[in-house]
Amino acid sequence: MKNSLFLLAFLFSSFVQVSAQKSLPPSLQPFAQHLDHKIVKSLHSMGFDLPAQSGHHRGQPGVQERSGELQLDSTIQFYAYSIPEATDSLPLARTRYKYLQADVKVEINDYFENGVWLPLNRSTHISDDLGRLIEAEAEVFDPSAQGYRPDSRVLAYPHEDSPVLLDSFFVWQWNVNTLEWVMLMFNRNVFDDQDRLIENYSSFDLFGQPLVFKDVYTYDANGDNTLVETFGLIDGLEYPAGKRTISYVNHLPVELISYVTSELGEYEAQSRITYTYTEFDREEQVDSYEWSLETNGWVNTQSILFTYDDVQRVSSKMTIFFEQDGSETRDVVDYYYRKGDLLALEEVFFRDAEGLYTLSDRKYYYYSEQTSAAEEPRAIPLKVQPNPTTGMVQLSLKEPALIRIYNTRGELVSSGEYRPDYLLNLSDLPDGLYFITARATGEQYTGRIVKQ
Repeated sequence: MKNSLFLLAFLFSSFVQVSAQKSLPPSLQPFAQHLDHKIVKSLHSMGFDLPAQSGHHRGQPGVQERSGELQLDSTIQFYAYSIPEATDSLPLARTRYKYLQADVKVEINDYFENGVWLPLNRSTHISDDLGRLIEAEAEVFDPSAQGYRPDSRVLAYPHEDSPVLLDSFFVWQWNVNTLEWVMLMFNRNVFDDQDRLIENYSSFDLFGQPLVFKDVYTYDANGDNTLVETFGLIDGLEYPAGKRTISYVNHLPVELISYVTSELGEYEAQSRITYTYTEFDREEQVDSYEWSLETNGWVNTQSILFTYDDVQRVSSKMTIFFEQDGSETRDVVDYYYRKGDLLALEEVFFRDAEGLYTLSDRKYYYYSEQTSAAEEPRAIPLKVQPNPTTGMVQLSLKEPALIRIYNTRGELVSSGEYRPDYLLNLSDLPDGLYFITARATGEQYTGRIVKQ
């Protein structure tokens, strides 16, 4: 008994994280970040906003896999932009999609090595007649057998006709030694007559030892969930393991504080997240904090800042990581769209502690009317006049656009808004070759400039 209570306290004091979860119960969040990435992808595809999927925050744009006559065919990712190449550098990974039936989709992931694409893993997603994902099974490629073998499986049981609520879900892992499925995690929800989640029972297998938890949800007079209490279930008895408090403004969470239970049975502050929103109720800034015993206060560990375009699509996401020595690093993701809400391109930049931005990788999205990801990606050519130039240039754009200029190392050297009646001033740039990208409504352009 004492060892079990100590294990609960240790786990929550070491791993508990607070984030804006839609479905995953707080008691399972500490363990989700340690799941295999294929399981995380399956859970994320079912709507769970997992801590391990930091790149998939609520404010980040999703990919519409079907939109009228369009469907997502494939994606391809390039990396290693630090070398002086004029076009995309080394292929890294690609994903291909096959739609076997209206309710069955297969996702195939490959990696690039020694000039060829090699299979990595694949997953099959099955939806019900309401379009809700109810099963995802992942397989990994076995080079020795030259075929796929089972890896993990997730089953979800929706709550009545709700598009998001689940009565329960189960996660299995394939045991390669016994050749059988082993249950890794399960979750069961209890709702009131207003379809509000009031209790949750979950279990996670940690190194062969099952841990069972119960989460209890409390709501205020406005119907907002303001408190979640977590209990460990040991030998039929309940022991407090932690809690989460949530504050709201206009039904939007503005502060989440997570507490863990000490060995003395007292609640101790562990982590905190604050939110600010745009005028159209989208996340604008998300700050994460950890409680410091040294300063007896909150220490900012991470900030996420979102920007949106004129049609309220996410145009960029900056994540700032604050280090203990006072330095910081940043990741910036820029999103480009086709006409509508379909993603066309993601560009990822990294800023080191010295403030230098480097283009890290690009990910292209291809749809049914586009070329395959196996072919060279294309963008609309951007004409620059005069080229070469000594300073002032005109771009072949007929509408306002956001422009970025990179040197041959892939480093961002200039950015801003460009209008058709403007001249772009490059006088401050050293002589050399530069690459320019422009993003206008629904279109992406790319070109080259020689400064001399």
